[in-house]
Amino acid sequence: MEGRKVIFPNNFFLLSFSEFPWLEKPLSKVDLVSNILTLVGNSSIILLSLVDPRLQKSMYFLDNISLLYLSLTCTIVLQLVANLWGSLLPAIAFQGLAHLLVIISYIPNEFPWLERPLFAVVLVSYILTLLGNSSIIFLSLVDPRLQTPMYFFLDNLSVLDLSLTCTTVPQLLANLWEPDKTIAAWGCITQLYIYTWVGTAECALLAVMAIDRYVAVCRPLHYTLIMRPWVCVQMAAVCWSSGLANALLQATLTLQLPRCGHHTLDHFFCEASVLIKLACGDTSANELALTLMTIPFGMMPPLLVLISYTFIARAVLKLPSAEGRRKALSTCSSHLLVVTLFFAPGMYLYLQPSSKSSQAKFISFFCCVITPLLNPLIYTLRNKDVQTARKRILQSQASVKSFKAK
Repeated sequence: MEGRKVIFPNNFFLLSFSEFPWLEKPLSKVDLVSNILTLVGNSSIILLSLVDPRLQKSMYFLDNISLLYLSLTCTIVLQLVANLWGSLLPAIAFQGLAHLLVIISYIPNEFPWLERPLFAVVLVSYILTLLGNSSIIFLSLVDPRLQTPMYFFLDNLSVLDLSLTCTTVPQLLANLWEPDKTIAAWGCITQLYIYTWVGTAECALLAVMAIDRYVAVCRPLHYTLIMRPWVCVQMAAVCWSSGLANALLQATLTLQLPRCGHHTLDHFFCEASVLIKLACGDTSANELALTLMTIPFGMMPPLLVLISYTFIARAVLKLPSAEGRRKALSTCSSHLLVVTLFFAPGMYLYLQPSSKSSQAKFISFFCCVITPLLNPLIYTLRNKDVQTARKRILQSQASVKSFKAK
């Protein structure tokens, strides 16, 4: 008997509550509020049982029930809300960025008069990025008080941000200023390799910085012993080398794809995912490589950050004094904000595989222009050590000038 061939469809259509269309929007609001309360309630139970030793025996099974409820809710309810409300949830999440998103994506055709104003904005951001990250590197080199593991990793982050900005923004400025929006083949290849290298290395470095903060808060007496200079150099070298290995793999596979004469990129710089879309051959190997690399570089670093800050929160809540808790949190708030700015846009893009190219371009613009500008501001505005080092250097320069004047 000849076996039947089973054809599995690419998509399933969920009718949801389509027989009651007038109920979909009110029901979606109720469902969304219930989902938020479920996430907050069950997460609070798990967090309280982790930070309070008195609850770690009696609430062990309740933690498991909360985890089951969270898994059930995240599996079913999010899709239900999306079906009831359509594409409104992504619009709410990026409502404040919608106008910029359209402007950046369609300036050459739709808004040519905005090219020069946007050129001025990008140029100012570029200059401030160069000054901010270079000042952090300079201050940590000349001030012995800043030659600690935290500032060593911060120097590496500044170098990565400078590399990312100098790779993508000059070409963006040239395209905004000149009518001819082209890039040489060698420039495109350079952008592809360096952007992939730097982006991957920064993912790993942010996880390493979270581990450094964990040791500083949870193991303060052993901090200098654990985070020795040679250990810090090795950790930074792993970040840079892993990024380079991923870049060599992804970029080389991408450049080997046939283009069939297609050479128009729907982007403002050369990125692997954009170049793959130009291919006219089989791209399954490239897509598989991209998917596999999201596990160690897209999923593991945020997971390590989450685990580190869970232990940090637990240790901070055990501190007897409010001043100690405030000081411990102040050392971690800057890094946590930088991690959020780095991973949140990429996670949104990953969770929206059918997102428009305009959204991908705006997120890339945010990561290449805005994030490298904000990182030095986040680390210096509230950092007393950096401000004190800057004042000491300015005072020493003023005293030298006054001495020469005499």
